[in-house]
Amino acid sequence: MSKHSSATCVDNQQEARMGADSSSEEASGTWFYTVAVGRRTGVYSIWLDAAAQVCGYPGFKLKTLRDYSEALAFVKENQLEGQEEEHEITFGETEAGADPGPEHPESLVTFCDGSVLGFGQPFCNGGAAYACIFPHRREWDEVASVAGSEVTNTHVEYLAAVAAMERANYEDPSGEDVLFIFSDSLVLIDCMTSWVSKWQSNGWRTAKGRAVKNRETIERLVNAQGGRRVLWRHVKAHTAAEDWASHWNSVADTEARGTAGTNASCL
Repeated sequence: MSKHSSATCVDNQQEARMGADSSSEEASGTWFYTVAVGRRTGVYSIWLDAAAQVCGYPGFKLKTLRDYSEALAFVKENQLEGQEEEHEITFGETEAGADPGPEHPESLVTFCDGSVLGFGQPFCNGGAAYACIFPHRREWDEVASVAGSEVTNTHVEYLAAVAAMERANYEDPSGEDVLFIFSDSLVLIDCMTSWVSKWQSNGWRTAKGRAVKNRETIERLVNAQGGRRVLWRHVKAHTAAEDWASHWNSVADTEARGTAGTNASCL
């Protein structure tokens, strides 16, 4: 599959994934997402990383391939002169000058989650909270309660990401370091990688003409990101898996639920 477009963003992530089940982490080792023209060209093993390079980039060239050598050839044959190139990156196998992977102890990485408990249930006072956990810098962790009678899960997920970006900006004010944000919320990830550019150009209206919910918080997210390169990673929730990403997602979930639970009560 190849995309050649001057559109403001990849029109639809599902359309852009045609021919590959790239919506899951398991598929990332099977397909290679090849950016020949974009912010940073190269071969990516994760769809969201590749999408971040072409979203809003005029005349981008993106192709999904099975063979890594073919992917490299596509970049070399179609790359514009002067384009910055980036190859597939994994912890422990980085090229000189390349970004280390998220498991590298010097990487800027956060796991974001939110929890809403008890709202809408009879005779209950609801509780809500978010957590952003920095596995390599636990002293940066932020876990906080969220007040309000109409708080939603989506809202607290957004707030967790805001807190993560603001902390990253405080610790790295230059914005030079890549920020990896892991979340089990596809709504949050799709919002920041696909939808927000359309909403901005459409006066903060959805495709159906409705006002975008949580606009104020989303604008905070956009402003907090600024020019920083953010790589969004989806991690499945509540899997009880023991891999690195699942472990830290569970930590974020436990922290958010625990804090939300302290404020929730039912008769």
